[in-house]
Amino acid sequence: MRDVGRHGVDSSAGSNERGADHILFLAASPTIDGPLPKLAPHMVAGLREAGFAVDVSYWSRRHEDESLWEKALGRAQDLIAVVRRLRRRPVDVLFVTTAHNWGALLRDVPLMLTVRSLCSVIVLQFHGSEPEDLMGHGHRLFRMLTRLVVGRADAVLVLSSEELTQWRRFAPETTFRLVTNPFVSPERPVSRPRRSAGEPVRVLFVGRLEHAKGVDDLIDVVGELAPAFPLRLELAGRADEALQLQRRISAAGLDGVVESLGYVEGPALWRLYQEADVFVLPSRREGFPLVLLEAMAFGLPIVTTGIRGAADHLIDGRNALLVAPGDRRALASALARLLQDADLRREMGAANRAAVARFSPEWVVPRYAAIIREVLDRTRAV
Repeated sequence: MRDVGRHGVDSSAGSNERGADHILFLAASPTIDGPLPKLAPHMVAGLREAGFAVDVSYWSRRHEDESLWEKALGRAQDLIAVVRRLRRRPVDVLFVTTAHNWGALLRDVPLMLTVRSLCSVIVLQFHGSEPEDLMGHGHRLFRMLTRLVVGRADAVLVLSSEELTQWRRFAPETTFRLVTNPFVSPERPVSRPRRSAGEPVRVLFVGRLEHAKGVDDLIDVVGELAPAFPLRLELAGRADEALQLQRRISAAGLDGVVESLGYVEGPALWRLYQEADVFVLPSRREGFPLVLLEAMAFGLPIVTTGIRGAADHLIDGRNALLVAPGDRRALASALARLLQDADLRREMGAANRAAVARFSPEWVVPRYAAIIREVLDRTRAV
């Protein structure tokens, strides 16, 4: 399968094949941060190779600091563009990459209300969802809007068995299917850097620097371990409260031990993975984030929480040391184990480098193609 870069989605290539089922793929804009712009090109290329004609439109914010007015105006313009596109040239499938939270619902409700009559099949993929929030009290509007969105989809794709079970319980009348994100390993050297005696073990976190990702837990744990182990923690990601985060690091006496690098991508990010010894992601909520696959591709041992996609794809003790969300004692124990056991780091890293191949587009995207054809066949049989 040909590799397609972050800005390599051709919005029209493959759209003229005669006889092919036609997909309009609503993707995240390539100008935003995060994993979605990395995934879309591989999905589009894989679906085209599976025999579909695929066009692309963008359905997301255009930059990270959009104002409320920019969000409202931008999504209204996006919706108008999608509707005009569907009226000008009907498609067989509208494939929408989205999330499940308040912001996404407020964006997706108008879409689903408007386009349902304009295409035969709608497939949603949730890159991160919060079905557990649908079960509690005080979420009546959230549940109502969620039912409106998923109820108008012909299939909803999720990234973990845990989410699949919860979604089927919430909306048993909707078709939910389990999928995996495609991943193409970046070019990288094979060998890991060797650490001299006494040199700090480099621990890497990549992700949004927020409570849901467990960053506060991680900083506190590193503060506990730093007196006993030579280590360095690098935090790569966007922080909504960067100054507050730095104050927390300084207050813990971790200046020189913990460094917040801001958002990092491309070759600079690959260098961080290559130079790290351990990858840690103590998320409290997660699907199966792309950063875990990136860490695996670079042969890193992993400490993460045993939830969602991590529980599906990572074997405890082989690919990762899995801990419970918010359990700082378990997080400290797992991280200490890897800090002091270089052999375990090497063994786990080698296992991860081998395991990442099963997430390649050649293995993953045919599952999407089969689901889309299943839904098309079911719809046409009615």
